[in-house]
Amino acid sequence: MSLARLIALLQGRALFFSCPDRFGDAFEGSAPHPNVIGRQEMVDLAIRDGMTPEQARLVYDHSHIQQSATSWVGVNCWHMNEHESAAMWKLYVDGGEGIAIKSTFARLRDAFLAVERPIFIGAVTYINYETEPIADNNLFAPFMFKRTSFAHEREMRALVWKFPDFHLGDDYATRPMGDGVNVPADVETLIESIRVAPSSPRWFVEVVEAVVRVFGLSFEVAQSSLDSTALW
Repeated sequence: MSLARLIALLQGRALFFSCPDRFGDAFEGSAPHPNVIGRQEMVDLAIRDGMTPEQARLVYDHSHIQQSATSWVGVNCWHMNEHESAAMWKLYVDGGEGIAIKSTFARLRDAFLAVERPIFIGAVTYINYETEPIADNNLFAPFMFKRTSFAHEREMRALVWKFPDFHLGDDYATRPMGDGVNVPADVETLIESIRVAPSSPRWFVEVVEAVVRVFGLSFEVAQSSLDSTALW
């Protein structure tokens, strides 16, 4: 993340959960091809059994609900690895002045213990969307699957959700969370340490450390070792 996002996290004591339709991936939250074909087969069978097309689609084809759900769900994304990833630094840090938070699953989970709303945390599964189906009875399952071309991300996600209030006149186009939502988090529990991008100048490391101390926090701030000098 950028230094600005770190400051927002430390000052607001909250993690931002973005609506997945803002990620720029057209497949985000969608169902694999076998699921879509299966839904259509169920619709066709129901029509043959006497249902009207409108009734059949309402009962068996919830594609429109799934697509709308991309603005009802908030996602907070993490990279899982025992070691730093040079590829992730290159993909997500612009210009070398960025940071990475080091945490654990237990720390992420426990950072939300005081939050009343339910939060689901799990690892993303990478599949072939042309051939592999997923569970079709869970509105949130599509947000925990991605195409195999993203497998390098080794992603873990935390999810929150807020449905439109149809009783108050909301419709499927309603965005209950706007573009996302800040969820309170215990930053002392969440953050084990901070790593500054390997290409960052020394003064940037010192700025990050100063920011952390301004907020009264004591966890370690260190530069990534990925650009260490080789020992010939």
